[in-house]
Amino acid sequence: MFDVTAEWYDYKVKQEEEIGPKPTAAGTLLRCSDAGSCERQRAFNAINAKPTERRSSETMLAFELGNAIHASLQEMMLQLDGFNTAIEVPVDLSGWDVSLSGHCDAVMTNSEGKCMVVEIKTMSGYGAVRHFTSEPKREHVAQAGMYALGLDADGILIVYVAKEAAYRKSAGVRPGEVMQWYYELDEEVYPGESVRDVVQMELHRFSRVQRSIEQNQLPEPLVQDAENDYEMFRVDLPGPFDQPSKHRHWECRYCVYNTACVELGPNRVDLSEVEVLQID
Repeated sequence: MFDVTAEWYDYKVKQEEEIGPKPTAAGTLLRCSDAGSCERQRAFNAINAKPTERRSSETMLAFELGNAIHASLQEMMLQLDGFNTAIEVPVDLSGWDVSLSGHCDAVMTNSEGKCMVVEIKTMSGYGAVRHFTSEPKREHVAQAGMYALGLDADGILIVYVAKEAAYRKSAGVRPGEVMQWYYELDEEVYPGESVRDVVQMELHRFSRVQRSIEQNQLPEPLVQDAENDYEMFRVDLPGPFDQPSKHRHWECRYCVYNTACVELGPNRVDLSEVEVLQID
């Protein structure tokens, strides 16, 4: 007999090591999928820093489930009548004075020539409960909006799929339940903010990370406070990796550079102090 979980985990770890870091869509420094994340984490990703943590088998398997849901919805979109659809479309935003690119899940154009970017996100039970009855997450609006800006699309369609029900308070959200929102680029999403406004703020954050790297500096761990109008603040002491903490920022729990961030401290540091992956 053998331990299925342990063997699968070892298989995925080896596979990831063989494949190496995924290149950006257009060979840029930064990637759109980092929208909303800590600015130091974006820089770690950009320079191919060596992770100091490894995700659990449960987290990695959850990613696999999310990938399967993505693929199924994309397959459906390709078969829809009345739309010209392309999936995994590369988008280069270098024309907006930032070295940034990504792949959007789908681009759909109807018979009248109206084009929308589709962004699919799978949600945990907690995330589904929190967002299915409100508005989509800011980082998802930013990511889809950046793709739309780069492709000169008319609007964005954000699709959430619940992978599970929430423990203790499902609030009626069932596994497999879907929620969707459509916005034009100049349509208000949050009070006083359109999709375009959210995108401009995100581009500003990416530009700040790029400037730090160009100055041979690792930026401070700057994050947004979702509970306080998304104001910026610095994480002076990251919380533990893969462990819940009420007194630390939640992003630290999922950051594979957690230990490195603690050791380097919260101030800007020279990039020479950061260990990077050796890419063949």
